[in-house]
Amino acid sequence: MAAVATAQVNGNGEAHITTPAQVGSGVPAVSWLGSAVSSGSQSSPMNGSAANGVPNGATNGGSTSNGASASAAALLDPTAQHLLYVLLDSNLPTGGFVASSGLESYAKHGFLRPRAAEPYAPGQTSAVGTAELAAPSSAAAMGPSKAGPALVGFADAEVENYAASTGFYVARGWAIVREHAGDADAGAGVDALVALDKAHEATLLSHVARRASKAQGIATLSLYFRGLSAPPGFESAADAAVRDLVDGYRNRIRRGLAPGHLATCWGVVTAALGMDLETSLHLYTFTHTRALLSSAVRLNIIGPYLSTQLLSHPMRDLLSKTTGASPAGPGESAGDADWSWADEAEHGPATTWPLGEILAARHDLQHSRIFNS
Repeated sequence: MAAVATAQVNGNGEAHITTPAQVGSGVPAVSWLGSAVSSGSQSSPMNGSAANGVPNGATNGGSTSNGASASAAALLDPTAQHLLYVLLDSNLPTGGFVASSGLESYAKHGFLRPRAAEPYAPGQTSAVGTAELAAPSSAAAMGPSKAGPALVGFADAEVENYAASTGFYVARGWAIVREHAGDADAGAGVDALVALDKAHEATLLSHVARRASKAQGIATLSLYFRGLSAPPGFESAADAAVRDLVDGYRNRIRRGLAPGHLATCWGVVTAALGMDLETSLHLYTFTHTRALLSSAVRLNIIGPYLSTQLLSHPMRDLLSKTTGASPAGPGESAGDADWSWADEAEHGPATTWPLGEILAARHDLQHSRIFNS
């Protein structure tokens, strides 16, 4: 069960609020002045900001994180908090159940093994692994004390690569919906989403990655229309305008004019539902990590209890590290046109783990397999 936000007021009149985002990800508590928190404050679902109160900021190692403060402010809104609980449901039909994020191929090729205590230890030929290799089968011949560290080592590289290569498209899809939500004609917004989606198609490095991404993206859009959008009789004018924009994008996908990749669709859907960008990116990475652990259970690499332990502890730190450097938002690369290429290279999508991409591309070469990626 998801944790409920709690607050403690100290003698100085400051309320220290712990949100579900902090519990699941390691995001630090946010310090608010007592007068800034109001039980009646609510935010508009289309602007993702708190109506009352401005946070003093979140401190982490002496630094201030405005992004964490904004996310916590949004979660104070009961509507935003309820939406987060809904999207955290692992039973939502988003298509992720059939994807292993490259783990099945990685284990079959014999690369799933615990990390060495020290890089390049004696008798070792690489910085990752020991002399004991996993058997080339989906059921790794390791006990919990070795399987857990081995899986965390895989997740550390894979989740970072996933966030670096696709998080940019989540942010851009989210921004396009927010920018064009109030347009009388949704055509410009739809065209921008299609162009973004095609760019994402070009950056995915294998047919396996494209296949899994499109299956989950289309499932996410279907979930929005069938289960997450406001039902008839409860839809506001703003909801209807956003729905028209998303519907136009979905029609382009149906006509084969856009691929419908998960990152783009996730950004579109979370923006349409009124979720703030930071929470959207964190939830995007969290659900991917949870699905990865679920696939490890079905591959008989770890058990369900160890999966929960890993998600609660080492994955918390991993997610905090991965989502701490969010992709550049709209306008961050504005400035001298002569340096736009440098901004693009620094903030644009990038692959950080070539080995994982290569092994994932070999997924269909396995003699037997239970996942589609």
